[in-house]
Amino acid sequence: MADHIAAYGSYLEQEKHASANTVSSYLRDLNQFRSWLLENGAADLRRVKTDTINEYLRYLERRGKSPATVTRSAASLKSFYGYMQASGVMKANPCLLYTSPSPRDA
Repeated sequence: MADHIAAYGSYLEQEKHASANTVSSYLRDLNQFRSWLLENGAADLRRVKTDTINEYLRYLERRGKSPATVTRSAASLKSFYGYMQASGVMKANPCLLYTSPSPRDA
């Protein structure tokens, strides 16, 4: 799992020319997601489903994370899984069916 995250970090830096802050934030989000997966008995980032993404984001909300943090985490996951799909590691991006709550709902 860590290899996919490291490769994604290189992709952000070299291909997307993302700022150091963006790379750091996205990798932190992904490593926190990976830790949560391991704590919940899932060991493979490639087997994540949309329900898992939604459950994780609800977990962040229950922990009192700000809406901005939850939204950035969702963006980090969506970007990572888009990279995984484009790289041929996954057939589909599990984040594509995720819809963030509207600001009116917050």
